[in-house]
Amino acid sequence: MIRTTPTAAFWISPGGEILGVGTSHISKIIDTPERFGLTMTYLKAVYKDYGEPLGFEGKARDMIVREVISRGWIRLRRYPNNCWKINLVDFSEQVQVTLACWAKRMLCSGISGFIEGDGYMPVITSHPDGCFEHKTTMKDLAQSR
Repeated sequence: MIRTTPTAAFWISPGGEILGVGTSHISKIIDTPERFGLTMTYLKAVYKDYGEPLGFEGKARDMIVREVISRGWIRLRRYPNNCWKINLVDFSEQVQVTLACWAKRMLCSGISGFIEGDGYMPVITSHPDGCFEHKTTMKDLAQSR
């Protein structure tokens, strides 16, 4: 069943594979750390360093998500009645093509049971450290390549 989504979350791998995120981006990493080039030992060590329980949405989570993004993964989250936020390490030609394909699918057929019903939903693409920020809409992103 496809439904118009008020909230949704995805990871896109460096190779372009789109992964639906269940509860949170960090939970997807914890469920399959090898897929992200990490190990459970590494994840537990980072959480221990920050004195946080595994899976907590705090500083350890931020560190791990930044690490994954630095390896070329793209993090996408739709905030209800607000915008899509996309975090990535660069805005290369290949990344732009990947995002255009993702946006087209979200608007036309949906992904992982979610479809974007608003072509004018804002999209904010940025580096996790704030090095750059790009603003567009789902419709314009889908038509960009």
